[in-house]
Amino acid sequence: MNKTLSVLTLATACIAIALTGCQGCSKTEAAADAAPAVPVKRFTGLGVTFELPTAFKAELVTDNPELHQIAVGQIEGAGIQLVLRHFPKKPNTPLDLEAITAAEKKGLEEGREAVVTPGKVTVAGKQFDARILKAAILGFPQTDTIAVPEIGGRHYLLIMHAADEDADKAKELFDKVLSTIGPG
Repeated sequence: MNKTLSVLTLATACIAIALTGCQGCSKTEAAADAAPAVPVKRFTGLGVTFELPTAFKAELVTDNPELHQIAVGQIEGAGIQLVLRHFPKKPNTPLDLEAITAAEKKGLEEGREAVVTPGKVTVAGKQFDARILKAAILGFPQTDTIAVPEIGGRHYLLIMHAADEDADKAKELFDKVLSTIGPG
């Protein structure tokens, strides 16, 4: 009888350990699947609205009759920036991605080499051609992504800039803004 009791006790202990272990595993797996939500805030201005992580700020740089510009960047530091420009006198005029990229490249090339490759960006669920511009500024590798998306019937110039060492943090900002942007 003691032998039977010992076997039952051992079996019960094994089942309890197995159940506890399984519950722990499922909690761990569920936690891995559900990453913590990044706190966000909403920006609305100059005809657009979007969400951005609270670690970043959005500001109207200019709203003169020729050019509207919004800059989104780090609250502290300057390694990451998203710039959105709109030309209100020509809201429906498509912008020339190649000419804009050539001008940006020329500005970066003074004393250093800049390399341009084709790419794509997704803005509000729609894919647009982009140009990826890589250069070293003061010895630090940088990447600019340039695109000319249409948002709410208006054409915008989009420039995303990040030091390569800040690429992961920049992706968090760029993904949030570009996935939530719309006419505002």
